Amino acid sequence: MRLGIPHMGNIYVVVKAIANQLGIDLIVPPPTSQRSLTLGVKYSPEMACLPFKLTLGNMIEALELGADTTLMPGGAGPCRFGYYHKVQESILRKLGYNFYMITEEHG
Repeated sequence: MRLGIPHMGNIYVVVKAIANQLGIDLIVPPPTSQRSLTLGVKYSPEMACLPFKLTLGNMIEALELGADTTLMPGGAGPCRFGYYHKVQESILRKLGYNFYMITEEHG
């Protein structure tokens, strides 16, 4: 498994430590950049918020680097964050990416 995660603060540090203990190859995309934003804006619904677009751009970059699995939290909350993974998975599949998405449905 080559696990890709989007940048969400410094959560990748914790995920990397856990992945190393489990023998999982963690693919951390480059730091969020103008390219991340451009990719996210290009493929996201217009009404999607900036965090949605940035995490989508990060996931595209991780998949480009060879990730075959992605990790995206989900759950309930004050915004649409809990639905990101469903919409992002659909977008990425329509773009032709073949991968497995791990989600946390209940946050």
